[in-house]
Amino acid sequence: MGRSFLIALGIPKVCVTVMCVAGVIADVLIPKIIHVTKEITNVNHLPNILKHPRNNSNSVQKWIAPNHDWIKVNVDGSCYDDQGNISCGGLCRDSKGLFLNGFMRRLGRGNPFAAETWAVYHGIDHAWKSGYRKIILETDAKKVLEEINKRSHDGHPLKHVLQAIQNYCHYDWHISFSHAPRESNNAAHALAALAKNIPFGLHTFDRIPVQCIGIFAKDVEHLMSTGS
Repeated sequence: MGRSFLIALGIPKVCVTVMCVAGVIADVLIPKIIHVTKEITNVNHLPNILKHPRNNSNSVQKWIAPNHDWIKVNVDGSCYDDQGNISCGGLCRDSKGLFLNGFMRRLGRGNPFAAETWAVYHGIDHAWKSGYRKIILETDAKKVLEEINKRSHDGHPLKHVLQAIQNYCHYDWHISFSHAPRESNNAAHALAALAKNIPFGLHTFDRIPVQCIGIFAKDVEHLMSTGS
C-alpha cells in the first residue's frame, strides 16, 4: 500500500512516513490512527451491502475525480426501516481524490425523496461553509435533481428545502449538479447508513469514519490504477 494511497485516506503525513519506514501493515494500523468523533466510534455495525460492495465487474461505474481546483461533494439519503426513519450523509474530495471532510445527519421520519433532498441541501450548505467555491454536487437521486430544476415548488411538502437549495445556486460561486449511479456513490451511501446510529442533528468530521475506510479506499485505488 503506497504512501500517496495512505495520505489520500486522510492519514497525517507523519504517520504515513512511520508506517512506510517500519513496513507495518496499513490495514492493521489505519483503524487505530484515524480520529473519529465519539458518536461515530460507537457505531459498530454496517449493513452487509456496505461491508461487501457490489461486484467488481468492468461494467460497474466508479467514482470520477473532478477537474483541478474543483471539489466534488457526493451525497446520499437513506430511509432505513418500515417506520420511515431517514438519515443522510456526504463527503468532499478534491481533484486527486483526497478526502477533505464530510457530514452526517439523522433526520427523523420521512421518505426516500425527503432523505435525498436533505442530503443535497446539507451537501451544498456544508461545501459553502467549508469555503469551497467551485463544486460539483453529485447524487444518485435523479428525481431530486429534476425537482430542483423546476421553477416553482408551490404546494410541495419540501418547498422550503428545495428553495433553499435554489437560493444557494445564486451565491457567488461555481456550482453544478451531477447524477451518478449508485456504484460510484458508495462512500456517501455508507455515511448515510451510518447516520441512523448517531444522535439527532448534524455531525461534521475531517477524518474518514473507520467503518467507511474500505469503501473509500476502493475509490482511491481505482483513481490510481486508471490515472484519472
